Amino acid sequence: MPNARLDDLLETFQIGDYGEITYCEGESIQEVNRALLLAAFDRHCAIVFLASSSPHSAIFQVRRLRTEDTFGVFTCPDCEAKGWSKLPGGEFYWDGRKRSLYCREHHDKRNAARQAARLDPTGPEYDPDFHAGRKKTQRSYYRRKLDPASPDYDPELHQRQLEAKRAYAKRKKSQA
Repeated sequence: MPNARLDDLLETFQIGDYGEITYCEGESIQEVNRALLLAAFDRHCAIVFLASSSPHSAIFQVRRLRTEDTFGVFTCPDCEAKGWSKLPGGEFYWDGRKRSLYCREHHDKRNAARQAARLDPTGPEYDPDFHAGRKKTQRSYYRRKLDPASPDYDPELHQRQLEAKRAYAKRKKSQA
């Protein structure tokens, strides 16, 4: 798996290759990732970010363009406001031939903010039914993950929960 700077890397990758890109000090991770995506798009490839081996690097794979990637290069209003470059079609959500207005990153951030507003009891957009459904889903998730008899049991999560409970009890005891 090559580990190289962006300029050297772009000349050497082929479809199916895995690579690791290292970000330099002061370099915007989003800008480097976007530059890599656009450079791949120019070469009729797609970049899929798989993991981050550290805060200063990312592992990716070069793949063939999907149908939605070939629709062209588009602008996200939030990216444009930040001065970022245009993005290939694969960075947007598609419903048939309809493209989302915002890129996946900003679309997801807007959805998270909208959900947070619906969960805030003091806000004007508070939705008690949504809040109750969300709590029910979370309880179900934790019931499955924390039950040793469950096939979805997660011992690491269980251990973190127990440690958090102990730390909380210790803080409460020291405050009393």
